[in-house]
Amino acid sequence: MGGFKENAGKNIARYRNLYGLSQEQLSHDAGIARDNISKIESGTSNMKLETLEKLCKFFDVTPNDILLLRDKDTESCAEAGTGKTKKLSEAERLILVRLKLKELNYLVNDETEE
Repeated sequence: MGGFKENAGKNIARYRNLYGLSQEQLSHDAGIARDNISKIESGTSNMKLETLEKLCKFFDVTPNDILLLRDKDTESCAEAGTGKTKKLSEAERLILVRLKLKELNYLVNDETEE
């Protein structure tokens, strides 16, 4: 089992990918230097508390969701186009639900503007 640095890096990369963001986009949107994000995701750098707070706020997750890897409370989800499945944590499932709700809200608002 990895330490906090490695766990945080894996989780941030997973959340970023769920949002479909590049490191550059996350850097801009969350207000964190891109090289910081790269170092954190690769597990080569500790993150400051301020950075953890920004990431928690951006992804709407708790510090535990970023710092800990949990094998329990996961479910399988098909990875698009690969024929493989991967396990999603509770935080990842919530992110997907939020993204879907934002998408649906956008579609509803878009239809009402016509």
